[in-house]
Amino acid sequence: MARQATAVIADDEKYICSLVKSLIRWEEHGLTLLGMFGNGDDVLAQFERQAPDLLICDIEMPGTDGLGLIKAVTSRWPACRIIVISGFRNFEYAHTAMQSGVTHYLLKPIDGDELNGAIRAVLADAPKPPAASSIGEQSIRLGFADVLLAGGAVTEGLVQINQKYHYQFVPGRFNALKVLFADQGSHPDTLPWVHSVFTELAKPRLLDFCSEAEVYRLNPVSALVVLNYPAGETFINSMLDKLLRGVLVDFSARTQYRFSVGVGVPTGDVRALPACVHTAWAAVCARLYAPERVIYYADGARAPARPFELDAAGRMELDACLEAIDLPRLERWINSCFTAYDKQFRHAPEQAFAFCRGVVEEAAARFDALDIPVSDKTAFAQTAVAVFEGCSTADELRRALFRVVQEEVTARLSQRQQNSVAYVQQAKNWIAQHYAEDVTLEILAEKLHISAVYLSILFKNVTGMNFSKYLTSVRMERAKELLKQCNMNLGQIAVAVGYENANYFSSLFRRVTGLKPSEYRRLHQHEIGE
Repeated sequence: MARQATAVIADDEKYICSLVKSLIRWEEHGLTLLGMFGNGDDVLAQFERQAPDLLICDIEMPGTDGLGLIKAVTSRWPACRIIVISGFRNFEYAHTAMQSGVTHYLLKPIDGDELNGAIRAVLADAPKPPAASSIGEQSIRLGFADVLLAGGAVTEGLVQINQKYHYQFVPGRFNALKVLFADQGSHPDTLPWVHSVFTELAKPRLLDFCSEAEVYRLNPVSALVVLNYPAGETFINSMLDKLLRGVLVDFSARTQYRFSVGVGVPTGDVRALPACVHTAWAAVCARLYAPERVIYYADGARAPARPFELDAAGRMELDACLEAIDLPRLERWINSCFTAYDKQFRHAPEQAFAFCRGVVEEAAARFDALDIPVSDKTAFAQTAVAVFEGCSTADELRRALFRVVQEEVTARLSQRQQNSVAYVQQAKNWIAQHYAEDVTLEILAEKLHISAVYLSILFKNVTGMNFSKYLTSVRMERAKELLKQCNMNLGQIAVAVGYENANYFSSLFRRVTGLKPSEYRRLHQHEIGE
């Protein structure tokens, strides 16, 4: 009986691994799954135990990334076939991957027929089917999105772009659409399919009127569409509007999802396309306050908005909420900000999203200061942005912001509690050695590399008393020991425990113990004790 072929799936997103597993027709290919892994190091460990016949992997993964994994596999296990499944943002790696021995480079969202066709080809050692060639071509075209999203100007001219990215742009008009899919409570496994449906419905219709049209998947809930059509065309004002509203109806009927689309300001210069992308994004942000699903820039943000930044008071309040792990206070602060900035957000809705991104960035920085850092800030920010972009109203966005920060705080709560005990113990040890010096909360916090506010909260939570009271208790206990020894006068004892003024020390000792220092010494001389 012939040995069954084996396969390994590797992607740092668990739901992608599960999706790939569900799409593969295992019995048809005679394949057995050896395992699914989230990073390249675990995949290499599996190869050491048992090398599979087929590796299906992403490009970007923790540890040994996809390119490093591919190079290691092709050099040490050349019999293994490799299929790469990647997003458009990995365009720069596509050619490197193919040069390393990868012959099938599939793009997310994943198409089941394309995936199984690629598997059939590699297992049979057959030449790459035509569909795979078109997929490789698409990966090159999608690379143009990296340039558009970089924020700067496009430097190449029309001819150079066509040659480099395999487009057929013609002199005329260029524009961009930003598409956002509502994602409130949806299952992430369905989102690649949602993108596929939108592309399937929109792209052929756009190409009926456009010289070029391409759809780029940006994240689970958003897409970018780039258009090129002849100059003088009335397309934007009539055909495009009718087409988009038709796609909206068909899309909702097929998926039960809804989407919003922002239409940017067209340009006659391909090098100005990044500005079209910006205006398309500004337009679609207006959905927070408008019922329209197709929004033109003139109907949305009326002027480019100045970048939104949290002011000093806002940062201080957010920091205080996080340091105290006071989630009700955090929710009240977020609600008050949306109320205070309501007029500003309505005038330029993209600033509402900028505010949310600013809160997430500030929260990540604050977690660093609290010694419970976010391990992957980029992933944290990207996940948050996808959640924000899936919101259709300002109220949804407000609730989503609180939910994102709340979940991150909750995830780090147990870790912080462990760190809290360690910090307080270090503080106690330092106080035990330096109580006679000028000890302040600020000095001790600097020694521990944390904020004074945070240290104050830790002391209260862990010891049940504030820092000042704890320091006083340590000094008074040492004063008791010195009073018992009877070899130092009151002034010397005061200095020895950190007080320059003997009268103040005496008053404080009496307040803490109920006895004057002389009374305490006399009682112990007569062996009366405490």
